[in-house]
Amino acid sequence: MTHVLAKQVTSALIGEQDLGRRFADTWAQLSRCLMPITTINDLYALVGKQIPSVFDSEFAALLLLDSDGVHFSSNIHNQSDQPGISCRFRLESDVRQHVLQISRSVLINDWQSETSVHDALLCQMPCDMGSAMIVPVPSEGPVNNGLLIVADGCAGGFSTFDADLCVNIGLQLGISISAAKHDAAQHRQFFTFASAMGRALDARDAVTNSHSVNVANYAVAIGLLLGLEDRHQQWLKLAVMLQDIGKIGMPDRLLSKAGRLDSDDYEQIKKYAAYTRGILSQVEFTDQYRDMAVLAATGHERLDGSGYPDGLAGTQVPLKTRILAVANLVTSLTEPCCHRPGMPLHTAVSILDDLVPGQLDSRCVAALKAFLGIGPLPRTAA
Repeated sequence: MTHVLAKQVTSALIGEQDLGRRFADTWAQLSRCLMPITTINDLYALVGKQIPSVFDSEFAALLLLDSDGVHFSSNIHNQSDQPGISCRFRLESDVRQHVLQISRSVLINDWQSETSVHDALLCQMPCDMGSAMIVPVPSEGPVNNGLLIVADGCAGGFSTFDADLCVNIGLQLGISISAAKHDAAQHRQFFTFASAMGRALDARDAVTNSHSVNVANYAVAIGLLLGLEDRHQQWLKLAVMLQDIGKIGMPDRLLSKAGRLDSDDYEQIKKYAAYTRGILSQVEFTDQYRDMAVLAATGHERLDGSGYPDGLAGTQVPLKTRILAVANLVTSLTEPCCHRPGMPLHTAVSILDDLVPGQLDSRCVAALKAFLGIGPLPRTAA
């Protein structure tokens, strides 16, 4: 009760000019926070950290409608340092219609008296609620993206000014969600195109037509066990899809030549990595992949400088390149090719062990072995 009285007294003392200033300041603060956000998960985190402090409330939840139109997925956060609570639940159709199609916020001064939304939502909230604001988060279409819920443990915790401000926050969240969905769609389009290119290149050799998929699986697993963030794992997956694009410039007679390659053939084959770099340098990659053109072609470099295309050595070889080197080599050794059958996995791993530490990174090989279940977990990357 003291908490509510304090908020009511404060509201009474604040004039219209001060309310307008508070609105503008809050709006500017949230806009700065929303500007760099590109994913839905980032929006969940922002709602949990920023919105409760705006309204001096206990918690906030962003609930977004799934593609099947029935369920909501949410990460519920409060102001504490405790992690958010993830939940997924079904709303009854009448409640869903009520809260998704309204044009203004629902201001609930006494949560216990609101039976229309009580049963559907109350059991999902992380504390006993006395009051709440439920705001639609609009989309570009006729159906809202979902809901923003701001709640407090005491009845009468929010004013009409709070409700108006919450509506505007919901509008801004809707814009950010639409932008995030657009970015995600563009990312999927680019990724699927790159994947199709990789598979098209693999198809030139019927024996190894799953080469890119296998290399990607190994590279992402190694990165995961080394503690790389998800964005770096995505980088590795895309790099594998694109690293052989330079083979477009290689004659079929070399790629499918029976028997061992002679030295001239091998020198010719190595040129494809430089071709890959030249092709990728013409692509305008986003910031996340800005080093793709330089590094995607380096998956055959070795720590002792014996690799190609640049003969990098020691600290000149980045971690991503070291991961690609191990993933490429184990895949090449175990896959059959036109001049030899694929070798057993344990034999390939023993060869990799022999190349540590001279040519291959010991942590990357250790991560591969841990993924295969034949070794301990490696120390994570610095």
